Amino acid sequence: MNESLKIRPYARLLTMLGDQLIKNEQIAVIELIKNSYDADADWVKVSFENFSKDYKVTPSSRIVIEDNGTGMTKTIIEKSWMNPATPNKFSRDGKVRKTALKKRIIQGEKGIGRYAMLKLGKTIDLTTRAQGTNNEYSLCFDLKDYDDNFLSQSEQTDDLYLDSLEFNLITTSPSVFTKRRIDINNQIYDDNEHGTRIVISNLRGTWNKKKIEGITDSFFRFENLFDEIIGEHKENASKYNFNIGLYFDGEFVTRGKDNTNITLKNLFETQRVIKITNG
Repeated sequence: MNESLKIRPYARLLTMLGDQLIKNEQIAVIELIKNSYDADADWVKVSFENFSKDYKVTPSSRIVIEDNGTGMTKTIIEKSWMNPATPNKFSRDGKVRKTALKKRIIQGEKGIGRYAMLKLGKTIDLTTRAQGTNNEYSLCFDLKDYDDNFLSQSEQTDDLYLDSLEFNLITTSPSVFTKRRIDINNQIYDDNEHGTRIVISNLRGTWNKKKIEGITDSFFRFENLFDEIIGEHKENASKYNFNIGLYFDGEFVTRGKDNTNITLKNLFETQRVIKITNG
């Protein structure tokens, strides 16, 4: 007798891949910043909120990452965001794709942003509004009732499979992405009626001053990368400008040291997610 069998992964695959693909919390934040760059955002704001003064996580701690990128339509959420490892960062001929509006070379790894969120916390509230649309979409990944192996912390003992996870997509009139002024590093932005906002709570792991400074140090690598690109495309410099702001409990986090010698090569050497070598 012949039978057809299908691969049905357990839900814990989400955290397993995240732990193996993403080295630490700093890299997880950087991957989400890359997503904002790939969305043609002019700016991204990363806020650490409701932490203790010594950087310890409290029950109300959360990490908020927001930008004024192109945002996502319902179709993009359903076909891309909810399906990690989509091949949408490469063209059919295998060439690296560029972003639709600013023609930036896409920086983020395929689908890594989803795992980055779960690396940081167990509850993710995503709100997005696509450019030129009148709908705002909200999606909540609430996995706080499960441990890191996706075993229920209640009396329920049933196996939880990846295809058993369901999340509600809510469509509303714009409330987050409306006409508003955003100040990022003393630079004012008025065009903020589209973009994506991710709120991560029920945080995993620990934070300290060194980890926060690790993120700011990575900014130098980003800025050096963009400076090199802008230098080659001076006539279209505005396409590549990207303002990154990091805030801890409302206070702007200043840079800790001078990393002016960090180059694009350093970025690839120190911030890559996966390295493949010939064995």
